Amino acid sequence: MDRRDLATSARRVLWIALVLWAASAVATTWREMTVTCPICQAKVTGSIPGSTFIPGVSPDFRPLGVGVDVTIQSFLMCPACGFAALPEQFGKTDGLNVEKVRNALAAAKPPTLFRKPDRAAIVLRNWTNNTRLLARLALGAKWLADDTGETAVIR
Repeated sequence: MDRRDLATSARRVLWIALVLWAASAVATTWREMTVTCPICQAKVTGSIPGSTFIPGVSPDFRPLGVGVDVTIQSFLMCPACGFAALPEQFGKTDGLNVEKVRNALAAAKPPTLFRKPDRAAIVLRNWTNNTRLLARLALGAKWLADDTGETAVIR
């Protein structure tokens, strides 16, 4: 094997490795979900990420090489009343004060962007107060703002 053949083989191996890496970075599967809103009893249908490949994270914990934020995209939002939560939270309503959450959602100013993370944060604050998930929502909203160039809308 001469140098030219070796260089060609090396380029092919590099090309194949690059294609495999790129394919794995966008290898997200989606699942259709239908749940019932605990606030207004409307049927909520949406797609959530089923699985994805995450090769690492950035210094601010953002998944690298992924076109979607799995946590933020996993939230479903009722189009009727604005209740937003993870699919499994639609079925578990222990400790949910329906009237308190309904009033908090009604009093919220409608954001022009990031409606789903905003509504999910309102629901979490008035229901479970899961600080870890609230922090994750804040990071996800920041990344969305960075991606859209709307960093001034983050409160």
